[in-house]
Amino acid sequence: MGGEPLLHPKIVDIIDFMFQNEIDIKIITNGTLIDENIARLLSNTDAKIGVSLHSINEKDNYTIVKVKNLFIKTIQGIERLIKYNISTIANYTALKINYFKFYEYVNKLQSIGVDRFFINRFCLSGIGRKRNDLLLSVEEINILCQQMENAIKDFNVNVSFSNTIPRCIINKDEHNSFSNACSFG
Repeated sequence: MGGEPLLHPKIVDIIDFMFQNEIDIKIITNGTLIDENIARLLSNTDAKIGVSLHSINEKDNYTIVKVKNLFIKTIQGIERLIKYNISTIANYTALKINYFKFYEYVNKLQSIGVDRFFINRFCLSGIGRKRNDLLLSVEEINILCQQMENAIKDFNVNVSFSNTIPRCIINKDEHNSFSNACSFG
């Protein structure tokens, strides 16, 4: 499906229903609609919120998502979640235009309180199915893995891939903790 879940006109009722019925609350959002009321509501639950942000500045973020002022609104949403001690995970899609800035990305977001990061590998599906120019090469994936390891070590954060990296394409000796069995067999 897709879309921004916080746009749903009954989102407050849905969150309340889930909390009252002890249903896990997990929301993936761009974070722009997380105002004080939503943050306060979520703080009374054990919600886990994934916030999609793919860069550490407005210019690069616009290049990726094509929405003006999304970056600052997303950062403000993340800051509200952190303020209310809500479990917040930063979601980052690794592309040719941003993979080499992951360490800086973690540095920026951990400075405002984010300590969990998911990296999504860009896949040729949906609206991105014709954008093979954004796919990472094997060498670029290994650079990204090195940045992940450095971020974990330097900032004591949790970083993982939301979709695994096949062992057959990365340097196993250096990045074994980020890989999985080869998806090609």
